[in-house]
Amino acid sequence: MLQTAAGRKHLVVGVMFLEAPTSEVLAQLSTDTGGRYEVRGQTDAMSGEAVAFSSGRCAYVYSALK
Repeated sequence: MLQTAAGRKHLVVGVMFLEAPTSEVLAQLSTDTGGRYEVRGQTDAMSGEAVAFSSGRCAYVYSALK
């Protein structure tokens, strides 16, 4: 789950698709509570608002400057 500065939450990878090494990398990133990241990929728009990244496409996580 990714939370924006505005407080909105977006699903990056659904539980059904969490396998190594994705799960290991996301677990490692979650320990850096002060970190800032940018996630790029195609989103699924449900009810007109994007709430999750598409499970059929790649989502790329980049470390952003603090």
